[in-house]
This record gives sequence, structure tokens and C-alpha cells, in this order.
Amino acid sequence: MALHIANIDTCGIPAVSKDDFYRKYLQWGDLVFCCGDSAIAKGIEQATGSPFSHVLMAHLPYAQGPWMTLEATMTKGVHFGLLSDYTGGQDGTLILARRGLTPMQKMSILETMAGLVDDKYDWKQEVSTVAHRLLRFLPVAHPKGELYCSGLVWTGAQEVAPYAYTLDPEHPNYPAPEDIYTDPSVQAVCMLRKDAA
Repeated sequence: MALHIANIDTCGIPAVSKDDFYRKYLQWGDLVFCCGDSAIAKGIEQATGSPFSHVLMAHLPYAQGPWMTLEATMTKGVHFGLLSDYTGGQDGTLILARRGLTPMQKMSILETMAGLVDDKYDWKQEVSTVAHRLLRFLPVAHPKGELYCSGLVWTGAQEVAPYAYTLDPEHPNYPAPEDIYTDPSVQAVCMLRKDAA
């Protein structure tokens, strides 16, 4: 189980080079947790008490690459992207993590998430979730088929390999990246520091 990280510098997760990240450690279906540097990323990290502001699923649709992402972002909603957009250091330090899933489970999760491509990014729910974590009396906007990053990852796994996180009936907010990372099924693999060569 991946444990809460209080400090990236002292967490004990091995830091690797970008080449090793891709060649030795990365497997399709892995989760990549981002320690963002933008103002909104820092706000999410502060509200959740976590270094993580984003999570995505990595996959390799073709043997010769490139490595792709399946994720939900504010600007593009649910979409496929390039993992190289993150491994170039643009979004801070990355933590590679993995669940012990079969290839069939990973494929089912990928298919479920891919079926949501072009869904909008639920920025209203994300903002209300952050506000609710800071001030518990504030309501959470209810999910409406729009997902943010960790909500997408959680939704993709629900049918075949659900996370331990459950929706609160009174405030049905999707999990934060921290909730996905600290799930008992998630194992940290390695770290790619922002300035890694």
C-alpha cells in the first residue's frame, strides 16, 4: 500500500532517470501522480494535505510508442494525451504507482475510461470538493457525468477492480488524487523528479 507522503524529498521512493522511468519501470495501466506547480495545483495540494494535484493512467497503444495518457484536465476534459507532456518536467515531480491487476482488468478499466472521452471536466465539483475539505459545512456539487482526474480513475475501475474509497451519500464527491494514491491496492514504484535528465 502506498502511504501518505508528507515530504517528497524524504519519502523513500527511489528517484530514477527519465530513461529508466520509461525503459525499466513504466508499464501500461500504471498510474502517474503529479506534484503540480501551478496556482490551482498548489491549492488542491494544500486542501488535500497531499503533494498530488493530478493523476492519470499511462498506456502504450502501439509497441513502438509513444506512451499515452488517459486523463481528465480542466482545458480538455476526458482525453488521450502524451505522457511526454509530463515527463519533461512541466508538471513537477511525478510518482509512478501500480495496482496488482491482471491484463484483462487493466483493459476493462482502459475501455471504460476511453468510453468517457470528450466528457467535460467538472471544475465546479472539484472546487466545491476542495472547499468542503477546508470547511466541512460547505456542500459538494453532485457528480453529473462530468469528471476530474481522480474521479475518472475511480469511475474506470468501479466495475472490475474498485478502490476502497466510497461516495459519501450526503456529499457524493469523487476521490482526490490522494485518496487514489493511498488506496490499499496502490503501490509506489519510483519517482521522476522535475529536474531529472
